[in-house]
Formats: sequence, C-alpha cells, structure tokens
Amino acid sequence: MKKYFSFCLFFSALFIMAQENYNPIDTANRTIRESQKIMYENRAKVFQTLLKEKIKDSKKYSYVKDNYNEVNEEFNKDLLKNRYIFNDSIQKMVNSIAQTIIDANPQIPKNLNFYISRDIGLNAYCMGNGNFIFNLGTFYYMDNEDQIAVIISHEIAHLLLDHVIEGQLDNYQMYYSNEAKNKLKDISKTKKNQSENAFKLFKNLLYEDKAKHRKIELQADSLGYALYKKTKYAQSEFINALKLMEEYDTIKPMGLDSTIYAKVFNLPNAPFKQKWLEREDFSSYHYQYKSKIDEDSIATHPEIDKRIKHIQAIYPELKELVKEKEASTEFKKIEYIAKMERQPSLYITEDYGAGIYICLLRLQNPEEKNKAYYEKWLGHYFQKIYESRKNYTLNRYLDRIDPEEQDDSYQLFLNFMWNLSLEDIQHITDYYTEK
Repeated sequence: MKKYFSFCLFFSALFIMAQENYNPIDTANRTIRESQKIMYENRAKVFQTLLKEKIKDSKKYSYVKDNYNEVNEEFNKDLLKNRYIFNDSIQKMVNSIAQTIIDANPQIPKNLNFYISRDIGLNAYCMGNGNFIFNLGTFYYMDNEDQIAVIISHEIAHLLLDHVIEGQLDNYQMYYSNEAKNKLKDISKTKKNQSENAFKLFKNLLYEDKAKHRKIELQADSLGYALYKKTKYAQSEFINALKLMEEYDTIKPMGLDSTIYAKVFNLPNAPFKQKWLEREDFSSYHYQYKSKIDEDSIATHPEIDKRIKHIQAIYPELKELVKEKEASTEFKKIEYIAKMERQPSLYITEDYGAGIYICLLRLQNPEEKNKAYYEKWLGHYFQKIYESRKNYTLNRYLDRIDPEEQDDSYQLFLNFMWNLSLEDIQHITDYYTEK
C-alpha cells in the first residue's frame, strides 16, 4: 500500500484542481474498500468449501484452490489500489439488469456479485465463483441498457456452464497430469531433436487450449442469448452489441490529426518544434521473421463475425437487423461518467501515455465542451512523464514504436513523445499544470 494515504490526499487535491464541471467518483474512500475486501474474503471461504465438494481429486482440487488464492490476493490488492469503483448509480444499474436476467431464469444462482473495474476497455469477466468484474469503459462503448444486459447474460452463461473451473481442470490435465509429465519424459529420453519435439508438444497443447477457449465463447453466446431472450430486453440488441464489439478498440481506430500537435504544444515560452514530429526510419528494418506459432490459432475469442453467424444459425430471428433502442436518461448519465472517468482511471493505473493520447483525441474535437478538463489532465500526465524520463523509467509508461502492430497516427504520437527532451517536457508540464 505504498504511500497510500499521501497518494489519496494528493489525488483528492488533484481532482479539485482538474475539474470544473465534473467531479470524479470514489476518490479515496478506504473504509468502503476494506469492507468490500472483508466481504469478498468471506465469500471466498464459502466458495472454497463448495469447490472441495465439487472436485474430489485432491491434486486437482489443490491446483484449482491455489489458482483462486492467487486471484483472490491480486483482486484484494486492486481493491485497495483504487482499481474498482463503488458508485451508487452505476452499481444500481448493473445490479438491476443482472436481477432482471436472474428473475427470468430460475436456474441462475441468486447471490451474484458485480464489481465495477476502472478499466476503460469494453469487457467483463466471470471469475467462476459467483463474482463478476464489469469494466466501467463498457458503458462508454455500449449504447443502451439492453446491450449491457447482453454482456451480463454472456458472463452469467460462463458461470452456469462452469467454464472457469472446467478451464482450470483442463489446464491441469494438459500441463500437470501424469499423462503430460510422461510425454515430457519420453521427449527427454530421445537423443535427437529434443528442443524441437518439446516445442512441438507445447505448441500443440497451446493450440488445443485456445481452441477450447474459442469453443466456450460460442457456447456462452448461445446460452447467454437463451437467458437474454426471456427478459424484457430487445432481442435485436444482442446482435447490435456484438457489432459494437466488432468496431471496438480502445484507442487505435480513433486517429489523431497531425495538426493537433502544433495547436496544443505551441506554447508562449516554448514554441512548437517541427522536429518533434520527425519519425524514426524503419526502412532498414526487416520484418521477415515468421512466428513459429500461428497467432490465429492462439486467439482466445473467435472473430465477432463468426460469433454473429454462429448465433444467427441457432436463432434465425436474430438475422433481422433492427435499429438500436434509444438509451434512457440514466444510462446517458452513466455513459458520460464512463467517458470522463477515463482520465483519472488511466492516471491511477499509470497508463500515462494512453492518457495523453486520449486527451489529444478529445482536444481535437471541435465540439468538445470540456477542453479545460483535458488540458488540466495533460499537465498531470506530463508531470509523471517528466518524472519517469528523469528517472530513466519511461518505458514503463510509454509504448515503443512497433510498425507492425500500431496504426500510423499512434506511431506518430509515440515518435512525438520520444522526441521530446526533458526540458521540453518540463515546459509542457508547467504550462498545462498552471493553466
């Protein structure tokens, strides 16, 4: 909990400075987090008893139990690090949607718990123990309550199908069982091509494991829709939600216009320098190395279009495309919160480079009404970039350029950031912190 209280005091003060019309949620309430930690630990003890009754093999039980102990420890750390939020309106909406699904489907357990993560991405997770993690960012990317219900139905399906525990048991069988150990022993006895044979075994196991993951996602879609269709929510929103997921990528699709740099960083006492936008020359780089592992084969989730075709083949009524429903006023309020919370969330998770990129995306929008908000956050992020550059730890907070994985606008952004000198960063920090 390094310097937790001083951090909280600083963070609360930072919020007061950074906000004009928006007050961030849940800044530093340690009491709530500690009470949530105790509740989670109590539920974990109950779940461990149920787990022992379910898994009779002592070795398998020990393996799964140890995995959950690690998950529980990490989860509790994140609770105290301000990685989860406890906001009445958001929690009420998630719980209400989940309860609607539960009420329509008697086979669903009643004591499910949803934790709202500060993660700005579109995602949710079933932990397999009656607990679920729901990213706040999902409200930013989805368009209405019905689409939130789609995601919750999918995750509840994972629970009903016991996918998390079964996946752990599959991993045990694949990598730690006597059968797996015997295969490694056989390889060790061979005199030729030991490394090649060992890698081949690993690759086959990896492909098999990921193929199972893709299969269970399709299963969760099918059961998820079966749960969803019994509720009041519009059936068409199931496909609409999947289509939004297909379009989604946290940052990369939203390109930065190259003109934004001169607009934002041409400061009174530190004029913009064109050399900041000079690109590293990759023409002499040769990307001819071909991975020994096929990336498509190790993809955990199937492509969204395959998921859509799969669910439409089972439920033909989903082939008819219908216009999205209008979001409620309450949903729009939460959607706005999810948008504005991206900045404090990225600050808390120390994703300073991503924070700056999103600030620039917002500032280049002529219709943005909260420009002062994003300008203040630029100051806070650049202060951290300055400290990390000074301490030679910038790699922890800013990506390196990878032409094969990043789009052009993001590469230009990274070139700009890495081209800044320590003095340049200090000027930017001072200007936007004092503005």
